Amino acid sequence: MGWSEWTTVRHLDLLGKPVYLRFRLPRDRCDCDEGPTTTQQVPWFNRRSRMTKAYEEHLLRACINSTLSDVAHKERVSTETLQGLLDRHIATTPDWEVLPSLEVIGIDEIALKKGHRDFVAIVTGQSGDRTHILGVLKDRKKATVVEFLSCIPKRLRRTVRVLCSDLYEGFIGAAKAVFGRRVRVVADRFHVAKRYREAVDTLRKQELKRLKRTLSATQYQRLKGAVWALRKQPQDLSMDGRSRGYTVPPFVTISRLLSPLTTQQPVFVEHSCHGKSRRALKLSLASTIESPWLATSTSGHNST
Repeated sequence: MGWSEWTTVRHLDLLGKPVYLRFRLPRDRCDCDEGPTTTQQVPWFNRRSRMTKAYEEHLLRACINSTLSDVAHKERVSTETLQGLLDRHIATTPDWEVLPSLEVIGIDEIALKKGHRDFVAIVTGQSGDRTHILGVLKDRKKATVVEFLSCIPKRLRRTVRVLCSDLYEGFIGAAKAVFGRRVRVVADRFHVAKRYREAVDTLRKQELKRLKRTLSATQYQRLKGAVWALRKQPQDLSMDGRSRGYTVPPFVTISRLLSPLTTQQPVFVEHSCHGKSRRALKLSLASTIESPWLATSTSGHNST
């Protein structure tokens, strides 16, 4: 009877501060002839890791939609630690036997290093109320994704109802090649929002370039800071911010107000048919166009 050496492991942060656990585990001697000693194992910690299981799961979730460099910087760990964590937790061949069903599959890409083009694809699956990481693919090519999806046992493939991914054609094409029209392909809300915000920003730049040629220097100076007004919700703007918003041409303001409709409506979190969803979006569009804030914004621009 005795104790192991002291061990220090990283745990979940508390109030933004890193937390470390320092402990010793009991050691016992077996009553058999050889009499070896064994160290008690605990369910919340792997003997060869320097992190608790809870913190390892937290890091794995943080890698979704982020690069390893970003996660390493935010969590104050090394990219080598994260890469080793991925290698240990994500097997090359998933254990399909532990999954009774696979209702939703998600595919996303991450760059191993910021600014580089060496993408890998992370495949996740939802079984019941739990999400499992199924695999990390070496690249995001359609052939690679098709090969992985085809390895899913038929009994699980029959349970898949939805495949969620970004708007990358390789992922969408792979889903259609393996599942056909039986599985619904859903665009990730994050990537849809990114697309429409880029469109609004492009429209803003084009209009500012045009106005710079037609307005005087004093008038053009009033547009300074308008981009920040466009990036906030109307109710969050100060009076100065709203006045800056009024100086933006009406069609730019309208595009800014209408763009959140694609991701902020209840239709995107409800189970409804295609026709019902289209009707809900049309009603939201009409109510936004008739909103008092939009009318004030456009009239304010006309008065300037």
